[in-house]
Amino acid sequence: MSNHGTTARGLRIAVLGTASIARKNIRAIALASSDISVVVVASRDPERARVYCGEVGLPESTSCCTYQDALNMDIINAVYIPLPTTLHLEWVTKAARAGKHILCEKPIAVDLETLNSIVSVCEEMNVELMDGVMFMHHPRLSTLVSTLRPLTPLHVSSSFTFLGDEDFFKNNIRCNGGDPLGCLGDLGYYNIRISLTAFDYTLPSHAHGVILEENEHGVPITMSCGMRWEDGRSCSFTCSFRMQTQQWVKIACKESHVDIDDFVIPNDETHANFDIVKEGFVEEARRCQSNKEQVEVENVKPQQTLMWEEFANRVQKRCEGGGQSSSGNFGMSYEVMTQLCIEACMRSAREGSREVDVRKSF
Repeated sequence: MSNHGTTARGLRIAVLGTASIARKNIRAIALASSDISVVVVASRDPERARVYCGEVGLPESTSCCTYQDALNMDIINAVYIPLPTTLHLEWVTKAARAGKHILCEKPIAVDLETLNSIVSVCEEMNVELMDGVMFMHHPRLSTLVSTLRPLTPLHVSSSFTFLGDEDFFKNNIRCNGGDPLGCLGDLGYYNIRISLTAFDYTLPSHAHGVILEENEHGVPITMSCGMRWEDGRSCSFTCSFRMQTQQWVKIACKESHVDIDDFVIPNDETHANFDIVKEGFVEEARRCQSNKEQVEVENVKPQQTLMWEEFANRVQKRCEGGGQSSSGNFGMSYEVMTQLCIEACMRSAREGSREVDVRKSF
């Protein structure tokens, strides 16, 4: 099926899988102002899909079928793929071959070679491919970027962690071979993306990673990583399934630092903020004086809804003949840059934590 002209009838989405994260996205789509709707939920067990539709409040008219049956439907012009990472190559490829635009949960691929294969087929079929990083679409991010430029960012430190329970470590796909990148692919993806954002999406030159804990499947549970740029800028981050929830980032600039306590999932769906902080020693360094300016950013809709509206806009532009992703080309898109950094951090961790050249992966 051709993907041209699909927006004349809006974005008609098939959800492939009944993952927990899909519940959040189905709600987000329902809140979108664009002509976007979920019309199919697919599962290996269509009966499970029917139960799931009832749980998330989708209408009885929602079709329930297998993954392949969903891709065969002409009414569908886009798919949301929240499947385990090891299944992305198969189902993103099949979706692209069927002419469907794709929003895929991160990480899109287990490694750069696989991502390159996915990107190639999406380019060939001229379909949109976007990862599900929701914070990228919050208006706070664009405000942050414009604020940072004159401040000269030099170092980004961040932590994204949560405390998994016994059931999580025993049964969750992120702790077995279905998602072999573990905490780095699930959580570190966000640390890397916010670091790239702070440095205006320039690629770092080198990276290193340390696996502080891995499970019996060789899946990283806790990692500490860092990257540096040729001009001396740097970042460091921790990602873990073993620590109480943290989602903070501190961006050290020449004369101030910018702090966010909730950079991945805002504490409130209707507004968010960040702090610009200037500190200095006073009274012969007997104490430190801190001046804080809080920047408030309001948003009418949740960031996940804004993500889907942006996805619809990208699809429309592509269908109108642009034939390119929003970053200009897939070759060095946000998704590709993030995967490059993940690959370098993991390669370093598997090779004694030596520093590795990020660009040699590309």
